[in-house]
Order: sequence, then C-alpha cells, then structure tokens
Amino acid sequence: MQRLFVRAAESDTETQAVTRGRKVSGGYRSTEILPLLFGTSVRSIAVAPARGAGESYPELERRAGRTRRHPCSHQCSPTIYQPGPLPGQVDRRLPDAPCPDRPLCYPPRDLRSGLIIAIDGPTAAGKSTAGKALAARLGYTYIDSGAMYRAVALAAVERSIALDDAEALTELAGNVEVRVGGDPHAPITTLDGRDVTSLLRTSQIDAAASKVSAVPGVRAAMVAQQQAVGRDGGVVMDGRDIGTHVFPNADLKVFLQADSRERARRRFEENQARGSGVTLDATFEAIEDRDLRDKSRDAAPLRAAGDAVVIDTTSMSREDLVDRLLELALSRL
Repeated sequence: MQRLFVRAAESDTETQAVTRGRKVSGGYRSTEILPLLFGTSVRSIAVAPARGAGESYPELERRAGRTRRHPCSHQCSPTIYQPGPLPGQVDRRLPDAPCPDRPLCYPPRDLRSGLIIAIDGPTAAGKSTAGKALAARLGYTYIDSGAMYRAVALAAVERSIALDDAEALTELAGNVEVRVGGDPHAPITTLDGRDVTSLLRTSQIDAAASKVSAVPGVRAAMVAQQQAVGRDGGVVMDGRDIGTHVFPNADLKVFLQADSRERARRRFEENQARGSGVTLDATFEAIEDRDLRDKSRDAAPLRAAGDAVVIDTTSMSREDLVDRLLELALSRL
C-alpha cells in the first residue's frame, strides 16, 4: 500500500514530502496531491506549494489556484490540512494532527464547484421557502435537513418504535437510507427508496420529528448523510444546526429569525392549505414548545453561529429575503 506523508514546511521556501520512501523537495502543488484526498492510502495531505520569499498566503493561494484560506477555527497550519473521518471511515490523521478536536475538518475547495450555504433558524422563519428559491437561482442542490429527520420519525411511527427509546431510534437511523433531492421548488424525500414526501407534513410527524431529532445517535447518522451530500459544495442546506454542527466551515452561514406570532401565522396558513384543522392558538403553542426543545436539547441545540449573518424576516417579503441571500452568496464567490 502506498503511504504518503506530508508535513508543514521547515522554512518559507521548502515543503518536503516523502512518498514511497523518496524525499521530494521544492514544494508540491495542491493539484498534484488533492486527487489523492479521499484515497485509502492517504493519511495527511499537503494542499499548498511552498511559500516564496516575501509571498503572502493569499498570493500563495492564487498561485495554487485556490481562492481562500482554510477556515478552520482551530488555526490549522496553513501548509497542511488533515481531514477527520466520517462515521465508518478510517481516521487518516496523524497522531499530532493540528485539528484533533474538530469533528470534520475539510481541506480548501475550489469555489468554482459552488458554495456550501447553511441556512438555520427556528420553525417557520422562512428557511425552506428562501432556501429553495436561492438554490434554484444559483443552480445548486437544495437539501432540507428537517425532511430527513421527519423521514426517520415516519419510519419510527410506521414500525411502532417508542419515541423515547433512544437506543432503538439510533439503530433505526443507522439502518435507513434517507435521500432528499430533485427540483428545489418541489424536492422529493425518499425513505429506503420509497417516496414519502407527501407523508411528512402532518401534525403527528411534526411532533415525532421534534423528539427524534433530539436523540444524539439519530443526529449523528443524519449529519453523516448531510455531510456526504454537501461536502463538495454547490449546495443550499437548511436546518437548525447546519452552520454550527453539520458544516461549521460553510462558505455562507445565515440565521433567520422572526416573531413567534408571525411564525405561527405562517405555519397556520400552510396547515390550512393542506386541509389541517389545527387552530392558530394551537399552532402558536406548538411553535413555542418546539423552540424550547430545540434550544435546550443537548445535541446541537438551535443557535446562530458566531459568524452567521442574522436576518429578521418578520416583515420581509419572500422576494426581498431571496434577493438579500443571493447578494450574500454572490459576495462569497
């Protein structure tokens, strides 16, 4: 098995690599090494050439064909990035990896493949409506993470699994395959290959999904699927922990919020359109209860990321919100 070890440069003008026992000096360009990024033989990957005398890191990145530095909050070395494993994958980091506490530390991407856009917020703040429209405008994939938890909740209800049985729910989430895709304006959710889109927006599944999503094992299983879908960019993903937990290094993080009464009105109108008989007062109480559970849960509670753009949508029109999100996205390219 080929083994490739790359470490940070000992000087500003030299990067050393050892491959098949052979030392190479003078600096590897990222394009020569990145194709090996997810190969099973790679344990540590260099992603930038050696820095020339007096050359800043932005200049280095332009020379390497990159557009930005690695955004890791743990301050990884600028000449070496070591991605952590997804669940079920081999940990390729060296014992002294510079980012040992980060659950998934991505290498820099070529932003021409598209941004990772995370939209978080509470129920009925406008995440899905704006996320779908933004994805359509950009030509990106739209992922409704909430639909994935609803699908797991549906599976639990159909199989008569108690919603307070964390062990059984964790096993269930690890064994089902949930996929979200299709037209951003009309996304389809499948559960083990079965289209369940029309079954997910009921009051019963609403309540079940809130409980299921609070189980750490369920979140871990869904987060792994979400990361696998969005890791290469060109994706708009909405939820409650996308910018804080699923993609903490997202290119754009947005947190939407709105007055709870306004959010209740929006959800009430949606329910009426579906033929639901739930009253406005009951909808308001359900939203308040959901907010409390989401903010107080132990696993990835609802909160705005420190570097998120916070937008209050209480009095914003859909068009104004989408235009604002599009402006933010284009500013990141």
